[in-house]
Amino acid sequence: MGLPNEALVDSTKLPINGSHVSLFFDLIVTNARTTGAEGVALLRRLRMARPHTRLIILTERKVSGDVLNALRYHAFSFFSVPVATEHLRTLIEDAITEPVWDDGIEVIHGTAEYVVLVVRCDRGTLDRLEQFMSESVALPKAENEEVAFAFRKKRM
Repeated sequence: MGLPNEALVDSTKLPINGSHVSLFFDLIVTNARTTGAEGVALLRRLRMARPHTRLIILTERKVSGDVLNALRYHAFSFFSVPVATEHLRTLIEDAITEPVWDDGIEVIHGTAEYVVLVVRCDRGTLDRLEQFMSESVALPKAENEEVAFAFRKKRM
């Protein structure tokens, strides 16, 4: 999937001033050189100005709580590098092609130990939730595969 050059903008230079965004985008993917916390800060400012713009946080550095905050402020997805290009491509295509977007994932309560979510039960939302979970919980390989299987089974 090739994106037009005008769709590629360095998210660290995105012109957000207070609650005014001078450029309009349907989807923003952050620069991997930003931290997870910087991606969440951008997301919080973006939500004030453009509540329905989708944001995918791509980062080299994340700390505990970054993924939960990304969920809380309605990031479309969260990836730490290295990232599987095909998986990122699929989520970008989903973000661009979904005709009507609302988040589909709501954080009711969350801490470092657990999170309570309300999740819309459709393929796209479950794919996104699976990605968030893979970024936030370091499970042994066998358990990770069981969780992924449970998400895929829910989609059927």
